[in-house]
Amino acid sequence: MFLRWCFGSVENGYSLSSLEIRPHEFLNYFTFEKASKESQNFSIDADFQQSSGETPARLGFLVNSPKVAKALRKNAVLSIVLDRSGSMAGENRMQFIKSGLKEMLVQLKNSDVVNFTLFNNGTCSPIENFVVGTDDPAVLLNAINSVRPSGGTDLHAGLLEGYRLAEKTNVADKNNRVILITDAQANEGVVDEKLLGKITTASDKLGIGLSGIGVGTAFNDKLFDKLTEDGKGAFLFVSSEKIAKRVFGDKFTALIEPFARNVRFKVNLPTGYALKTHYAEEAALKKQDIKPLHFQSNSSQFYFMDLQSKKSSPLGKELALEVTYTTADDAKEMKMNMKFDLAALAARQSTNIAKAALIMDFVRMVQSHRQSGKMSCSAELVGLRKQYDRINKQDGELDYLLSMGDKFCEKPVHNVAFSARAPNVDMNVRRGGVRFRRGDVQLTSFCRPPIGSGISREELEAVVKANFAQIRACAERHLHNEPPNREILFNIEARMLIGKSGRITSASAMNSSAMGAGFFPVARCAEGAVKRWKFPAPRGDREQLTSCVFHVSRTPEH
Repeated sequence: MFLRWCFGSVENGYSLSSLEIRPHEFLNYFTFEKASKESQNFSIDADFQQSSGETPARLGFLVNSPKVAKALRKNAVLSIVLDRSGSMAGENRMQFIKSGLKEMLVQLKNSDVVNFTLFNNGTCSPIENFVVGTDDPAVLLNAINSVRPSGGTDLHAGLLEGYRLAEKTNVADKNNRVILITDAQANEGVVDEKLLGKITTASDKLGIGLSGIGVGTAFNDKLFDKLTEDGKGAFLFVSSEKIAKRVFGDKFTALIEPFARNVRFKVNLPTGYALKTHYAEEAALKKQDIKPLHFQSNSSQFYFMDLQSKKSSPLGKELALEVTYTTADDAKEMKMNMKFDLAALAARQSTNIAKAALIMDFVRMVQSHRQSGKMSCSAELVGLRKQYDRINKQDGELDYLLSMGDKFCEKPVHNVAFSARAPNVDMNVRRGGVRFRRGDVQLTSFCRPPIGSGISREELEAVVKANFAQIRACAERHLHNEPPNREILFNIEARMLIGKSGRITSASAMNSSAMGAGFFPVARCAEGAVKRWKFPAPRGDREQLTSCVFHVSRTPEH
């Protein structure tokens, strides 16, 4: 997998064969410009570039699924299947995965269900049918903290146990998903990738989705790709604590919330054009020759292709795109038909095609030099930098890509600085009438001290009191323009993971009841505020998971 090379192989001396480079996966790691408006359907942006000299005509489609706020996502049944074999100790893999899983704890919603399966030579499931909001959260936190890597890797046994629990705890109106976390270095039990793939294929037919998380620079991406392909899932590469926390934090909804199943795209090219090169996973003339895919919410893919014009044939002016899929929620068959004017597309000021072309040229450079055994690629890198200059727009992702090229090539062109683009005890902490220009909003709160806590109720109350004005300021800033005749009534639940030092290491704000007017901006503001809070260091040198609910209300004026 090409991302592995970008994030680890150069620094670690990992040898990457050209067969592991999958351009479509690499292309879709990057972000592209979106111009279309948000909708409840797919939003699609098309780009077209006329041929010029030796450069062919090029076509690109940016496909975005609807954005779903974490407060609005469906409840889920999540079966975490974690590899705890000895190889997971390398590169600090287990530690940053545990940090990611702790980030997940604050993203969970009341009524989510969690199963937790560990595997090495054998399997065990320390958590089964855990119900968020009902069961003690310390149980989950302790299960994560207690994992220690050792032994071999019986991936087959781990998958069987994880899917057994997923089927056992399946709930019809919830998203049922297995999250497999492993370096995929299967060395015990069944190791044949075809046999392993049959497990995910069968479970997909039962409506159990699969999200794979590959860990470490030496993970077996061929096996992982087979598992997720057969299960119509997707897999992500995690190489650091920062990426792990992002996957299980801001990207958590995209990881677990499906939007569409059995998605197919059909492109009718304009008269006079034919496909020359495609950079998708698959392309074919017949529908039956293409495997349908599943699409997650909050996700995007860029489909890029080179075209060639047919000699002595007039060139058409319009292209058409058909998208068919089944909705994940209610299995409704859907079809989208769109038409695009080539002249209008060519006139757009988008940089999507130029960016995609540069990325694919970079891939070709790496493939060529890996195959030939040559390591000096300074000349090609100079050409890529000239391509970047012609884009005439600063792009942090391309800065990063080319700086990795500097490391890859034997003689760097120059150094580039770059940055790569968490029993209820009621406490009437404070009752404050927050005065607005329109109406009077009341703000109260209660918190849930951790059971068996290393933080006392009084210590928790003192911190909330000291910082309560921050939440009040969030309400004041974001609700003052609400019409006076509109009722305001909602709860914001702030879930916090308190680190051993007392600092908040992860936090998330979501709804604990029906959402009213103004909920989202106030919740985002509150989440940012609580992340800066400082508690006393928990006794016992352990982390603490707790939550506070802020009740916001206003009676409308008549």
